[in-house]
Amino acid sequence: MRAEPPIKIHWRPCGQEGAGDAAALAEQCGCAEALGFESVQIPPTADLRDALAVAIATGLKITRLKFRIGAPFETVLSSLFGREMKEAWAILGKRLIFHMSFNAAEATARKGIFIQAGEFLTNCRKLFDPSECPEFDVEGESAETAFLGIKQGDCLWRLPNRPSQVYADALPVLHFGKKVGLLSSVVARETQEEAHDAAAFILTDIGADRLDNSATWLTPSLWRSDPLAFDRPAALIGSFEEIAAAIHGFKRAGIFQYLVRGGPEGQDIEMFGRNVLPRIRAMEEASAP
Repeated sequence: MRAEPPIKIHWRPCGQEGAGDAAALAEQCGCAEALGFESVQIPPTADLRDALAVAIATGLKITRLKFRIGAPFETVLSSLFGREMKEAWAILGKRLIFHMSFNAAEATARKGIFIQAGEFLTNCRKLFDPSECPEFDVEGESAETAFLGIKQGDCLWRLPNRPSQVYADALPVLHFGKKVGLLSSVVARETQEEAHDAAAFILTDIGADRLDNSATWLTPSLWRSDPLAFDRPAALIGSFEEIAAAIHGFKRAGIFQYLVRGGPEGQDIEMFGRNVLPRIRAMEEASAP
């Protein structure tokens, strides 16, 4: 029986965390590399050429970690150009992931945006040898985003849901040989009670005052600020063991990528890397054939 690939954990800093502070970002990326993260997203900028420059400066000090350059598609289209993309890809030894996101309003109001996105990705791929091309990821909850991921992307990123729903949504994408990843905030602490107390403070901007509403919990550790709205923010909340089990459990739905949104606490990446990631690896080892 062929061994399953390991789960790859990616990190997205909170807001502008690390933006404008090259030393702090390099320290965070060094920590991520040492702890076993797959990639760190460069804090967003209005001009993605600036983000590429930051990735290059940081990547010259970090040898294995990948760097994710991401923004809404309109920003990507207006500020990311092929020459800069190819140069950065070469300088960093092919350690770049390009990530574009689409919100629900765009899917409804601007159908043409996905035609533009498809053309953009086609032109980007022409710059590279097909066997050595950067990873182009797309993020969004709409059917149009999923279709773009199947046709032109490498990995489709979505919010977590009940495992059965995740599997149903991922199956068509996986069928065409593309990857599906989940992204959400994560609040993990030693105990479930400590995690819930921390979440009540950390997630106030996405409606954590509703934590006591049982309808907002899709699983014992998965909370959605509005379970009736498919694109509303989500968070995994629980003990280190519970969070590791939840992420590992998504493997049954074909999910081997997880992008963690960092919280406002600077130590979150280290807390997750030292307390959750080793538990995920132990679960993978225990379940290996």
